[in-house]
Amino acid sequence: MNVVIEKNIPLPPKKTRSMKSNFHSLLKSMSVGDSFAVKKNHEANRAQALAKYYGFKLTQRKLDDGTFRLWLID
Repeated sequence: MNVVIEKNIPLPPKKTRSMKSNFHSLLKSMSVGDSFAVKKNHEANRAQALAKYYGFKLTQRKLDDGTFRLWLID
């Protein structure tokens, strides 16, 4: 294996987890009974897991049009 050592290559900035922070802001702005929809099951599951991480409780249902709607219940 040939490895070339390079100098003066700038280190790119770290990527932030904007999904987490944006979603937390969304949850904080919701009231019990408010809802939002996502298109895919894995998005709904991810949203529910993040809500639990932040101390919120969501419930989800698959709608007839194939989307998934999540309600804040606690």
